[in-house]
Amino acid sequence: MGCYKDKGNYDLHPINEVSVSAFDTVKGYVAYFGDTLRIQPVISGSLDMGGNATYAYEWSLQDPAMVTTVIGTEKNLQYKIEELPGNYSLRLKVTDKATGVLYHLRTNLQVSTEVYEGYLILNEVNGQSRLDMLSYQSNTQQFSQITDVLAKMGSSLPPQGQPVNIFCMQTSFSATADINSYKIYLSTASGTNNLNSETFDYKETQNISYEMIGDVPAGFKATGFFGTLRFGVIPTIYMMADNSVFIRQNGSPVFPYAPINAYAGAATTFKASPFIAADPNFCMIFNMDKRTFTRTASFSSTNVYDMPAALNYPTGKDLVYMEMSYTSVIHAIMKDPSSGQYSIIRFYLGATPTYNEVITATDFDKATHFAMSPDRGYLFYSTGGKVYEYDLSLKTSKQMLDKGNEEITYLAFQNFFARTFNSNYSNWANLLTVGSYNGSTTNGTLEQYTVPPVNGPLVRTAQWTGFGKITSIAYRERR
Repeated sequence: MGCYKDKGNYDLHPINEVSVSAFDTVKGYVAYFGDTLRIQPVISGSLDMGGNATYAYEWSLQDPAMVTTVIGTEKNLQYKIEELPGNYSLRLKVTDKATGVLYHLRTNLQVSTEVYEGYLILNEVNGQSRLDMLSYQSNTQQFSQITDVLAKMGSSLPPQGQPVNIFCMQTSFSATADINSYKIYLSTASGTNNLNSETFDYKETQNISYEMIGDVPAGFKATGFFGTLRFGVIPTIYMMADNSVFIRQNGSPVFPYAPINAYAGAATTFKASPFIAADPNFCMIFNMDKRTFTRTASFSSTNVYDMPAALNYPTGKDLVYMEMSYTSVIHAIMKDPSSGQYSIIRFYLGATPTYNEVITATDFDKATHFAMSPDRGYLFYSTGGKVYEYDLSLKTSKQMLDKGNEEITYLAFQNFFARTFNSNYSNWANLLTVGSYNGSTTNGTLEQYTVPPVNGPLVRTAQWTGFGKITSIAYRERR
């Protein structure tokens, strides 16, 4: 082999190397549904000094299901967007006809709407519900505030009574995009309805009763929802209503009207707290009648049992608040009905509590809202217009905000289901969100704060005004 004569032709010469500019392969493009996408790339060749070279062009889109469609064969793209909202791969192929050499470029195209992604803010205005939105624009990385987003989008949802809860989540795992599988549930005194996830429109069959089977009572409405994911993608949704808990597994079109808060053989359900902690396998529900924690499998209510005494869960106390963070750590605030003393426990689902201590915090008996920092482990609570931070290790409280005569109406660390798929969500999940209100219909304020370590002062990162009395917030996510 080493003596084989090389008969190759080494008469090398340069070819026309093509370069493309004015085609953004870094930030990509955002286009609204129904708009026309226009791109005018600049094509140049290393040997095409006079601009006489001839090229062939092909523009194409690849959708989330990996299906590719040719959308143009001219140099300049002019294409009306009729694809469903979502992320697409936009590709440009340039072929030098003289040499046959193909140059391939790609970027991201986000087909969007004014309500494609962002915070949904449910607030009360003059005793009625109003849904506002902070719509996130990925190309500018900014939020655009939309007051009364249902009116803006021309939604057919009739006027609603006082606000209760807003919740949104992907309800089924699929390899292909399904706009019907993402749900936005709006709960008010008038009922619970599912808004169209792309247009926010509504029709009568989107009432929650159409997503349930069984002997559903007239006027049924949810007071809250809890969502969890298996392997980060397969969803399970729990719904709370009338001191009962209902469940819908991945891909199921309905919630069976079969409460899971019932002991085996019991003729009736027990009174369930609205605060639950769960994963796709089982959930922990607080029995308000017996003042004890229970555990039940998600697929059946026949094995509900009280937490064993050996695990040292508190009994005989009232559950004031419970929250499960994205770290899977659960905190529950308890109150002794005889002494009025407050305590807090920390645990993982079904496991022995690792912390159970009396709360020694300023004006804690006056607290109305609570939130646990998922990355710092601090407990935040509000009294009137003040926000305090309680350090569970030092057992000390520190005033962090004072809004004067304003009332704190909302306090939370926002939940993001797709946190591991989106760095923004990962960062935003650690921001303390504060809603305050001074009694005026247009002076509700929403603020977000970074929580520093070692009890440092909160750092405000964002502020918006012009809301009503903020009641509930959810984030319309995209992957």
